[in-house]
Amino acid sequence: MGSQPAVDSASSEDPIVGWGPARGYVFQKAFVEFFIPSAEVEKIEGKLKGKGDGQISMYASNKQGEFRTNTTDDAVNAVTWGVFPGQEIVQSTIIEATSFLAWKVSPTVMLDINISLIIRKKHSTSGQSGHSSTPNPHPLGNCLRELLKIGGLSV
Repeated sequence: MGSQPAVDSASSEDPIVGWGPARGYVFQKAFVEFFIPSAEVEKIEGKLKGKGDGQISMYASNKQGEFRTNTTDDAVNAVTWGVFPGQEIVQSTIIEATSFLAWKVSPTVMLDINISLIIRKKHSTSGQSGHSSTPNPHPLGNCLRELLKIGGLSV
């Protein structure tokens, strides 16, 4: 349904992932959102508890309004932010329980659970300006690949 690649200090002028004022740096946590049958949610929850090491946030809801998450009630996860000259850090996108429930879609297809998974791995940064001195070697990181690795599946 939707996804976002991991981005670690890309130029705000990057033609693919850039946004905001010139001479800035943008960051994104990888996430993937998809529909699955209800029976699969518990399998994913089990994999995240057993092998997720707290690195992936999960939000799930169904057409009946039932909601599940592996985060705390007050968890807020910034998934897109930018650092621009002369400005405070701009957080353009957050995902937390309230926003997830506001965005959820009531699908008219058979797959009835909407799931959002957010990779929370921290990117190491260096350099005096606060941005990474070397670009992310995988700027189009793959959340689904991370999920499959946690599930012990080959990728």
